[in-house]
Amino acid sequence: MGADRRARREPPHHRFRRPGGLEPDFLPHFTSLVQPEDELVLICQTGNRTSFLASALAEQMEYSRIRNVTHGILPWIQTGGPVVACRVEEGIAVC
Repeated sequence: MGADRRARREPPHHRFRRPGGLEPDFLPHFTSLVQPEDELVLICQTGNRTSFLASALAEQMEYSRIRNVTHGILPWIQTGGPVVACRVEEGIAVC
């Protein structure tokens, strides 16, 4: 499962506020969709925000099956990797 976590300047499924803090409603929405035992792949533009999120989920909330796309989606797109649209559930993009 993927969850789209974008900054305020990015449309429309943002959950980060500057500088790097989570929006207050993020955790209740996220935990209603993703359980600690679920496989989770985190992707952002450059890998910075999802690195922070992956660490927090693993260390503070005991999520154990997390994969972070280290350098983000940009290199993937630039090398011709396939990209698919996600559905939005309660303001969170789920793929």
